[in-house]
Amino acid sequence: MHSVPLHSTILWLALLALAAAAPTAATAKSKGKSCASAETLFQETGAGDLDGDGLSDCRERRQLGTLMNDADSDDDSVSDGEEVVEHCDPLDVDSDDDGIEDGEDETPGIPEQEVQAFLDALTCPTLGVPGSITALGVTVTLNDLTEFEEVTCDAVAAQLAAGPVFVEIDVLEDAAGALTAAEVEVEHDENDDDEDADEEEGD
Repeated sequence: MHSVPLHSTILWLALLALAAAAPTAATAKSKGKSCASAETLFQETGAGDLDGDGLSDCRERRQLGTLMNDADSDDDSVSDGEEVVEHCDPLDVDSDDDGIEDGEDETPGIPEQEVQAFLDALTCPTLGVPGSITALGVTVTLNDLTEFEEVTCDAVAAQLAAGPVFVEIDVLEDAAGALTAAEVEVEHDENDDDEDADEEEGD
């Protein structure tokens, strides 16, 4: 009978311990960034907003990194909820880096950039879960504040599945370089409009 070297036994036991400590798929899933159920409860009942800043506790903890028990995480005299609506950074006293704190700035929001291009990919956001939009190889986050001009995100996704879609995207870039779409508009071909007009006249 051959004896097993002591160092091999220790290594095997260590591997077993690591396997036991590794999170299961269910555990990993539970630690994701989805706040769908919490957002539904918050929107329907107002529950789950400890500091009353207009943002659910789940969203503050998991997605924004703001304080759940302080309505103004960066102490700039503007609540976290107001800053999100105004496209400001709730963790930066001077969101647009112009030397004036958000609470005293007449235009505190992060400057917008405009992208006009054919759409590469689109994932619509769901309640509490951000989506994304890609054009010119650049992916931008879609959230519950992103506005789709005269169309829904699902309608744009359906158009993209059928063929090319040309869009105009107003993009916000925060100090960390994260890109978020403020507004998305589908640009229609003028020739298509003329054809539609001719058809209506023919009818």
